[in-house]
Amino acid sequence: MVSTRRETSHLPSAGYDEHSLDDFLNNTDAIIIFPNPWTMEIEKASRGAAEFYGWPQEEIVGKKISDAGLLDEASIKENFQKVLSSQQGRFFLKCRTADGKIADMEVFADFLPQGERSLLCLVMYDITEKKRSEDKLRILSLEITRIEERERKRFASYLHDEVGQNLAMIKMKLEAISYSSPGPLSGNEFAPVYDLIDRTIEQTRSMIFDLSPPLLYRFGLSSALRDEGEKICRENGIAFVFTGEEIPSMPDDERILVFRCAQELMRNCVRHARASRMELSLWNEGSRMVLRLVDDGIGFDVAGLDKSTTCRSFGLFSVRERIRGIGGALTIESRIGEGSHIDLIVPID
Repeated sequence: MVSTRRETSHLPSAGYDEHSLDDFLNNTDAIIIFPNPWTMEIEKASRGAAEFYGWPQEEIVGKKISDAGLLDEASIKENFQKVLSSQQGRFFLKCRTADGKIADMEVFADFLPQGERSLLCLVMYDITEKKRSEDKLRILSLEITRIEERERKRFASYLHDEVGQNLAMIKMKLEAISYSSPGPLSGNEFAPVYDLIDRTIEQTRSMIFDLSPPLLYRFGLSSALRDEGEKICRENGIAFVFTGEEIPSMPDDERILVFRCAQELMRNCVRHARASRMELSLWNEGSRMVLRLVDDGIGFDVAGLDKSTTCRSFGLFSVRERIRGIGGALTIESRIGEGSHIDLIVPID
C-alpha cells in the first residue's frame, strides 16, 4: 500500500520495537488506534485516542471499536476489507466523542510490521469543522448557481419576448412596405435587409438556448449534454461521441451546475486541445455521478496547471472550485501529445 505523508507523520520511524511504539502512543496527542480487522477489538491506542473517546487508556485496549464509540461498524468492516486487499488507505467515518458529540473523522490506514505479523494502524483526524465549512461553501456555491440561472432565464425571456418578436415584426413591416410601395422600393432591394434580420433572429435564438437550454429543464442532463456537445463540435469541425444515462436523483441546482461545468470543459477542449475527436460519457456509479471527457488533442502538463495563467488553466480551476463546492472532485490525466482525460465526479443521494 502506498502511504501518504499525512498517514505516517504521527508514527515512529521504521525499525521501532514494541516498547518504543508503546512509549510513543503513551505520549502523543494524535488519535491513533490499532484494531484487529477480524475481531474489531482494539489492540493498542494512543493517549490522544483515549482522551478523544473518553476512556482511560488502559481500558480502551481490548474493547471493540463499537464500544469505543465509533459508529456504523458494518461500514468500518467494509473499509477494513478494502485496506486488507490494498484497494484503499483512506476513508471517512463518524465517531461519538467523550462529550457525546458526533464527529466527522478522516482515517488513514496502513500496516506496521511487528515481529512476524503486521498491525493495522488507523491515524484519525477530526474534520468536523472542515466539513461544516465545506457544507457552507456548498450552500453558497449552489446559491450562486441559482442566482446565475435565474438571471440567465430572465435575460433569455427578454430576448425571446422583446428582441426576437421586435425583429420578426420589423421584417413583416418591411415586407408589407416593399409590396405596397412604387417601383423603386419593390423587388430585391430589401433582400439584403431580410437576410440580415434573419441572421440576427437566428443568432438571438442561439443566444437564448445558450443562456437557458430548454432540453436541460424538459428532458434532463443527459439530453442537454448530448445536444450541447453536438452543437459545440459541429461548429468547430470536431467528431463527437456521447454515451450517457440520466441521473434521476440529482437536485436541479446541482444538475445545472454540472451542465455549466461540462459546457466549460467542452469549450476548453475546442479552444485549446486542437483535437479532432471528443468523447463525453455520463453514468451513475453507486453514490456518485461521473462525467468523463476524453479528447485526442495535444495534451498539457497537469503538474504545471496550478502555476499557469492561461485561459485554459483558469477555466479548469473555475470548474474544479465549483465542483468542490458541492462535495465533488475534478481529476485530470494528460500528457503532452497524448490528449486529455478529465473526470468530473459529484456525490448523489
